Amino acid sequence: MAAFTQALRLNPEAAVTHYNLGNALLDLNRDDEAIACYHKATELRPDYLEAVTELLDGALNRDISLAKLASDMPWSAYDPRIRARFNELVAATRRTD
Repeated sequence: MAAFTQALRLNPEAAVTHYNLGNALLDLNRDDEAIACYHKATELRPDYLEAVTELLDGALNRDISLAKLASDMPWSAYDPRIRARFNELVAATRRTD
């Protein structure tokens, strides 16, 4: 964790570092902090499919509204793979209601 924090001090615009920090936080069951890291990674790189997927999965697992998340994030317009993943998660949410 310290290595990621130090790397972000040196380069706060490194989307991959935010993503990796999110993974480390998730491993420590610090889900809210992990989701914030994935969110930051997708803000920096809207086409970062892995970060978007983790963000969407985290939102689904934490009962964060996917519609709210979609309205906050511009990524859905950029990459058809991301739009497809979002649609899969929305469909899964509807099946469990």
